[in-house]
Parts: sequence; structure tokens; C-alpha cells
Amino acid sequence: MNVLDLLNNHSDEFNIGSVGSPSNTTEILMDINQKSEKKRNLGQLVCLVQPQEQDKLVVIGQISEIETKNRWHEDLTFRGIIKRRGSLPHLSEKADVRTATLNVQACFSIAPDGKISEGILGTSPATGTPIFSVRDEILDNLLVQYKNQILYLGHAYATDVKMPLWLKHFDRDPKDAKDDEKTGAGEAYHIGVFGKSGSGKSGLAAYMLLGYARHKNMGIIFIDPQNQFASDKDLPFELHDSLKKLGRKVEVYSLTNQIRLGTKSNAVSLFASILLKADFYGYATSFWTIPVTNGYGRRIRFLVFDEQNDKLIGIFGLSDPVIALGIRDQYIGWTKEQRLQRLYNCMTAYILGAVPPYNLILGGKLIALCLMFPEVRQVFHNKYKDKISLISGENKQANLVYIDTLGAFGKSAIYNRLMNWRFHGYTKGQSHLHITANGSWELIKQVVPKDFFNSYKFGQGSNWKMRVLRKGLQELGLSEDIVSIGWQRGYYSCPSAENWQEYLLGESNIPKWKDFNKNELIEYWQNRWIIPRLEKLNNSLKVD
Repeated sequence: MNVLDLLNNHSDEFNIGSVGSPSNTTEILMDINQKSEKKRNLGQLVCLVQPQEQDKLVVIGQISEIETKNRWHEDLTFRGIIKRRGSLPHLSEKADVRTATLNVQACFSIAPDGKISEGILGTSPATGTPIFSVRDEILDNLLVQYKNQILYLGHAYATDVKMPLWLKHFDRDPKDAKDDEKTGAGEAYHIGVFGKSGSGKSGLAAYMLLGYARHKNMGIIFIDPQNQFASDKDLPFELHDSLKKLGRKVEVYSLTNQIRLGTKSNAVSLFASILLKADFYGYATSFWTIPVTNGYGRRIRFLVFDEQNDKLIGIFGLSDPVIALGIRDQYIGWTKEQRLQRLYNCMTAYILGAVPPYNLILGGKLIALCLMFPEVRQVFHNKYKDKISLISGENKQANLVYIDTLGAFGKSAIYNRLMNWRFHGYTKGQSHLHITANGSWELIKQVVPKDFFNSYKFGQGSNWKMRVLRKGLQELGLSEDIVSIGWQRGYYSCPSAENWQEYLLGESNIPKWKDFNKNELIEYWQNRWIIPRLEKLNNSLKVD
């Protein structure tokens, strides 16, 4: 029995409605008949036969929307009755008219000799044309010439009808290929699978991948950030075994340990540049409770990873120190001239800390110890050994002999009782943020000379905003005491050289480096901080 016989000799159980009005060549309105009103029609595949010239077109569509109308419920005269009683006797429900919207999915042309080919719906169907639900035997007859190219990926929504999918490779078929041998699309397609969580996106993508894998001349690369397809996790079938049964070789590569990044000499720098472009540093700082500055001047940023599992432990960044900082200058004991000569050999840790879960096991102390690794001063030396200072214009010795930092909230628990870190007291507690952050900065800009206001470049003086703010307050006749906010920051130092003070005072030109060893510093952190904490935790969990 051919497809037209199937459609002409159907039983009434498959007739669900007829073409309504208005309809066009892409969307057809269907009036649902009475016996089908209470069925689950949404998502069903349906078809109709449309005469076109000498051929018969079989149009297949899917019900995308169903609407109920009752003209009596729309009549304003009856709205009051409905409001009081909730329905109209003999009119509510019984006078309902249900219409469905069909999206045209495919069209097949059947010639008088029975040959089936691709068709185009060239005109809208006539009203009253019967519409039938699609069955597997109808699709089998329409697609008989493509039976070797079709995959069935589950069923049409809310039906038992198998859903055919035609997955061609992207190559061109030979010119002498027969119709039933043509499997190439001749060009590439863009395909997207979209849906909410749990809707079956991964399952559909796996079936499509398997369908394309049938074409041996088509290579497939699958980028899998969640490791779902690489491990067959939560898929409706064993993808790897199915691919191997098709004779396809399955190879899984992991970016972290199997894909080579650059050469041996530039792999680390290339990897670091990728992390920076991806704002990996910004991700790490998102765990901080206060905004993080970007530092200024010379800047070096470090990411600290756990070699046991390749997870990020924490970060620290070094930048140029503040040119004039009273508590530091008093501790070092240098003159202004000495400071200008050797401040180049100091850096400030403008950000330092661990990320979860390492912050819960005093990982911040480990990050603070990392500043003492010989590799840190070596990185500093390699980066600045041939650089000309923008402020002095000199090529200075790139020796990092002194690192300091400021605790955002006074004293910091990170540096408490930590080797080589020393607390020296508090800053004066002055800031411009409470003035420059609330719009007053525009007023300061109006009263300060333009040349003075624009003195923010290297070599034009220290702490540009504080200088400009003080000048503005002076011009407005206000006291400079306004910059005192009572928020004093704790000052800490961490020298890298034994003779750091002599070096910074210019009394020595050769630093005597402290004998810090990376493995010993890590062991110190484990023995001094981690093991006691674990023992305390174990003791607290013991039950008598």
C-alpha cells in the first residue's frame, strides 16, 4: 500500500481536524474536531494532502500551539453572568472551539506514477482539508529512498511516532552517485541544541554525534568543558562503545596534562598569558570581601597552584611601593635622596591571599611565605634587569631586597607569628576615598590649576590624588584634617636579604640573600600551622 492509499483509506481515529482560516504556506490553522478535543495534541506530527498542478503534496507539520475560543464568553452582555456564576448554562464548554497552529516541517511531492520527491508548498491549503495524525508507516513510505541515511532519535513529542533525522556529511558526492547513495550535503551547517536544564540537550547531542560518525570520511572534534562526553557520564547510551562499533577510533585529550602548550622555553609564559586574558586573576579576587586594586607602576602577578591536584591555592601581586610612606621611611631610616636611589629595589604586596577551600586551612600564610621563594626575586630580576626607570631614567640594579604590605583592617592574621614577617605599627589613617568617591572630586577639579591637576604621570610626584586633594582643600580654605579618617592600616615588612638595610641606605651594592628554600618553607607551614590544626580537629571529634 503506497502513502496515498494509507492517507485515503485511513480510519476516523486518525482524523483530528481540518484546515481553518487564516492559513499560509508556513503556518496552518487547524480546527480540531470534537472527538479529538480532549486528546493530548500539542507536539503531534500531523499531515494533509494538497493538490498542486499534476502532483499531490503531502505536507507534514507539528502542532505548536492550541487555542480555545467561545464567542459567548467574549460577549460583553454575558460577562456579568459569568462573573456571578462562573459559566453559562448550555454555552460554556459546549460552544468551545479549539484551533491549533501547525508549523510546516516538510513537504513531499508524489507524481502520478507514484514517484516521491522533495516538494514545496506553493500555495496555502484549502479550508476544510482533512488533517490526520502521522504514523510510522506514513513516514516509512515517504522516506523509503532515504532509509539508509536516516537515524531515529527517540519519538516526536508526546507520541509514539519515531522521529527521523537526516545527518549528512559535509563532503560532496561523486557525480556518478545514485540517488540512494548520495550522503553528502556539499557544505557545512551550523547546528545548535538549546533547552532548559534536564530537557535532554546532552542526549540529543550524543545521538547526533553518533549519526555523523557513520560517515568514515568525516572527522569529528568534540570540545567538552564539563567532561560529560569524554567520560560517557549521564548519557542515554555508552557513546564510546557505540562509536567503536562503527569502526571509529576514540581519543580523549585533557588540556591540563596532555595537550602541549608551546615549547619548553615559552610554555609557562604562554600559559600565564592565557590565564590573564581569561581574567583568571579577576576570578580569584572575587572571593575577597573588599574591592581589589590593580596596583600601579611596575607590577608582577603570581598564581600559586597545588601540584597534587592542579587546583589554585591563592594569588599574590607585587607593585611599586608608595613613594612617601612615613612608617616605612622611619623604619628604614633613609633620607629622601637615598629613598629615590633604592626604592627601586622595594616592592609592595598589593594583594595576597588564598581562595576556598585553602583559605580555611590557613592557606593565606602559605601564600605569604611564597614571597620568600628565591623564584620571586629571580622573576623580578629577569623582568627589570635591562629596563630603564621611567622616573630616574637610569638602568638600576634589579635586586628585590625588600617587600612590604599594608593590612586593610589594621593588623592581619595572615602575618601573625609568621617567619620573616614583622609588624611595625600603623599608618596615619589618611585617605581620599571618602571625598573623591562621592562627587566632591569634581569640585576639587574646578579650583585646582589645570597643570597641577594633570600631574599624574611618573616622575611628577607621589600620591597624585592626595597631592591634588590637599591643594584643593587649601584653595577652598578647608583644613587638611579632612583627609584623616581614623582608618589606620597595619604595616608589615618581609626583607629578602640579610643586609637589606645597608643596601637600601646605599652602604652596600651587593645583596646577601637570605637562605630561603621553597621546600623548607612549605614544610615549615605544614609543621607549624597545618598539622597542629588537624590534630586539634581530630581531638575535637573524639567521643569518650
